[in-house]
Amino acid sequence: MHKLMFKVYRYFFGISLLLGLSLNLGTPLCAQTSYFNIIHPPGDNNADVIETDSSYVLMQQGNPFWNDLHLHHFDKTGIHLKTDSIRFNAFYESSLGGLANFKKGYLKLGTLFSGSDTGRAHLTYFNEKLDTVRTWNYSYLNQQSTEAISVHFYEPNTILVTGMYFIRAGNRRHGLAIALDTSFNVIWEKTYFPTNLNNLGGYSFTDAISTIDGGYVFGGERVYFTNDSSQLDKGLILKVDSLGNEEWRREISGPKGSNKVLVQELNDTCFAFITSQKIRYLQDHFFTTRLRYGKMSLSNQVYVDTVFTYTGVDIHTYFFHKDNNGNLITGGYIHNPNWGSYAMQLSSNGDSLWFKDYFNGPDRVLEIGVLESMTFTQDGGMLFAGYFLDRNGNGANMWLVKTDSLGCDTLGCHNIGLEELPRPMFANIHLYPNPAKDQVQLSLNNVLIKDYQKLTVTVLNPLGQLLSSQSLLLNKSGIKLDISGLPTGTYLVEVWADESSLGVARLVVQ
Repeated sequence: MHKLMFKVYRYFFGISLLLGLSLNLGTPLCAQTSYFNIIHPPGDNNADVIETDSSYVLMQQGNPFWNDLHLHHFDKTGIHLKTDSIRFNAFYESSLGGLANFKKGYLKLGTLFSGSDTGRAHLTYFNEKLDTVRTWNYSYLNQQSTEAISVHFYEPNTILVTGMYFIRAGNRRHGLAIALDTSFNVIWEKTYFPTNLNNLGGYSFTDAISTIDGGYVFGGERVYFTNDSSQLDKGLILKVDSLGNEEWRREISGPKGSNKVLVQELNDTCFAFITSQKIRYLQDHFFTTRLRYGKMSLSNQVYVDTVFTYTGVDIHTYFFHKDNNGNLITGGYIHNPNWGSYAMQLSSNGDSLWFKDYFNGPDRVLEIGVLESMTFTQDGGMLFAGYFLDRNGNGANMWLVKTDSLGCDTLGCHNIGLEELPRPMFANIHLYPNPAKDQVQLSLNNVLIKDYQKLTVTVLNPLGQLLSSQSLLLNKSGIKLDISGLPTGTYLVEVWADESSLGVARLVVQ
């Protein structure tokens, strides 16, 4: 079957610049049992979705009632069948990464709030018939200041809950991880905090994967509650051992910071991350952002670091999954200033394989559509779930999009990829001598010398913490870096040009 691939620039969502091409799509590339793009009232945010043998089930916090968890059942053509409700004794907030397969059933995570900053984690175990088997309520240090964000189950017997723990005094956040056994007994719990934070804010964890050495990699963010424009929010990657003891951390940033990081296992030695880095401030807390994909080793070495252009939009990631072919699916919402959602398929090396945008309604200005989760379906396709909000005050509805394996919600489609920004491989960045003692020469290949004149060179320690930053002019002989003030050890040298990182090289100081 012939597959068409068109790699084009996409400057605004919903617009594909296919100039001078006439396509006869004929037979669809991948026939599936159903396609639909539906809105159904009522709904709210933080949606999760599963597939049973006979139906699709969307799990969403109540609207109404705010104390409920709703289980909305649909048949496999998108027709609503029924809604089951579970009522709690406090305001229930469904977690954004709050669903995990568990034995023959599911784990559903949320937070019960009795005040704006008074919360406790709540975990529900559903069997395959979606009957409640067991629940778990928990607050770190019993201080009612816990927010649960993601849940994961790792064979044979470990449940991992991540999120954050509030410190009211000083308005600070600690990244929180809790390991449970299959009876919901706590095995260990740990909190993590920035070592160099002098202002309000802190860490939160939004995702996690297990690693071959028995440990874990957490994805999350570092936020600042301050008006100091020099304090940029950053993405966060943190590696721990099997008991939650920290091994290394890396903060991911861009010209104006970065949003949360999601992580996904690739193989025994590598994992991938996705985030959206901030390029410039727009207004009302919106930024021009670009998707950033990376591939790393478990020892904190970066192999791939790719930024995708999508000029003029605020783009965010809500989910990140690996398919049976080893490719990755990510997606979330776009604000341009109109609203919509997207899904994107990437290879493990960061190639954009296809990109689709989704909406359901006549008005992208007054209506907001946000896809927050997805699952692979039994027919080889995908099901995306989220909410659709009418800003005229008519409330929120649930939103379901059923696609084929190419992300199409209608029969017959072709691939469209996002254009990558220039991101040379790390072999194009050279440090000599290496190891070095007082001074090191940094050089780039001829293509980079031709394309860029002014560079910013940053030096980071193995935890990803910034030690120095210099703006330098590049010449044919390269750049000389003074490293005489660095103690003996291993460092990371990152080179920036314009608004993008060109890559990272490892430096050993003797």
